[in-house]
Amino acid sequence: MTLKLSTGRGDAAAAGRIKAWLIARFGAGDEAWIVTEAACLEPGRPPRQTTLALIHPAASLSFRIPKPMAAVGEADIAELGEAAAALAAEGCC
Repeated sequence: MTLKLSTGRGDAAAAGRIKAWLIARFGAGDEAWIVTEAACLEPGRPPRQTTLALIHPAASLSFRIPKPMAAVGEADIAELGEAAAALAAEGCC
C-alpha cells in the first residue's frame, strides 16, 4: 500500500477528539498517542486513512482506520485490539 502523509496541520479538533477517546478506552499512563492522517495512493483503497500509534516505553503498536480523521467515531476506537488495552493497562508486552 502506498501512502502519502498529509501536508499541513490537519484537523486538530478531530485529532483531539480521537486522542480523548483513546485515553478513555485505554487509560492514561506512560504511553503517548500519535494521530495522523494520510492519503492512500493505491487504487481501490479509501482515499484518506487515519493512523493511530501507541508509543510506550515497553513497546509500540499502530492501527489504521480506513477513513479520514473527521469521520472516525468513538465506536471505531472501541473496536481497537486488546493488545493495545493490555499494553496500556499493564505497561509491559
